[in-house]
Amino acid sequence: MPQISVIVPVYNVEKYLERCIESILKQTFPDFELILIDDGSPDRCGEICDEYASKDPRIYVIHQKNGGLSAARNAGIDHAFAGSDSEWITFVDSDDWIHPDYLEQLILAAEQTSSDVSVCRHKKVYSFVPFDKETPHKTGIITPEKLFVSDHEVFVVAWGKLYKKSLFESVRYPRGKLHEDEFVTYRLLFNCKQLAYTDSYLYYYFQNSNGIILNKDFDTRKLDAIDALWEQCTFFHAGKYKEAERFSAELLFEVAAYVLSMSIKQVPADYKRINNSRKILRKAILRYGIKTDLGSKPYKRTCYKLAYPEITKLKNKWKHALILFRRIIYG
Repeated sequence: MPQISVIVPVYNVEKYLERCIESILKQTFPDFELILIDDGSPDRCGEICDEYASKDPRIYVIHQKNGGLSAARNAGIDHAFAGSDSEWITFVDSDDWIHPDYLEQLILAAEQTSSDVSVCRHKKVYSFVPFDKETPHKTGIITPEKLFVSDHEVFVVAWGKLYKKSLFESVRYPRGKLHEDEFVTYRLLFNCKQLAYTDSYLYYYFQNSNGIILNKDFDTRKLDAIDALWEQCTFFHAGKYKEAERFSAELLFEVAAYVLSMSIKQVPADYKRINNSRKILRKAILRYGIKTDLGSKPYKRTCYKLAYPEITKLKNKWKHALILFRRIIYG
């Protein structure tokens, strides 16, 4: 049985899917299974998956009703546990591709450093580019907190990493959420004392204009980012990860200033979602903002106005103080 389960959620990427699959099949490390999850794709993706599976016994295809990226990843994880004795899991998005050395270098780094997670760097690309010849690959170890703070973009995404499968024993991605990586990756990585870090660009992150995150239509599901960041803050606060907590709190304020503002402007009718985000923002201000100079940065001033819209309009300082006191007591 294979050592590595490569999980690829597939949806509406007919133009790019073959490029992704071919990059996986050309790996210098051959001992893997490729799990393709056709998440109810409306194009020919399901047929393409089946065509590849008929040619290569390492490929297993799951066809399911559309449930979103989390549901597709979860289906792949479930199969890796129930239908395989693989030791490792990695994720590749179906419009991206990987370097031929991706699996070999990540598993080598993990084994050399006795780490449960191995991480590489990624390149943002807008079209296919030749693979870099990066030798020798520099590999070392880094703590989860250090990587979280120093290279957050590398840290937070699900892909670009090789995980010990056992880390997912009781962990799955939240269905129906946008920014699903933000809810899960930190929990997996902070469950490890150290990470293997390969300072090489082995993952190619395609900037797909049709992708979920890059889609220009605003959707209040983007408020999920505020929920995820608050969960991170709470997790780091409980674990006394002070640097990570400080970083995550600052990011929460930055994200909330934009996403909540856009929600109020463009989707004001979604009052329930907006009000929930306001409550989270007030909690964050009480925990972090009042202890520091909340007005020191423009986005923090914006957050204060978003969290307490009725207060910022008052000129009477006593009324201002009374309402703020009530907010602190009752949330």
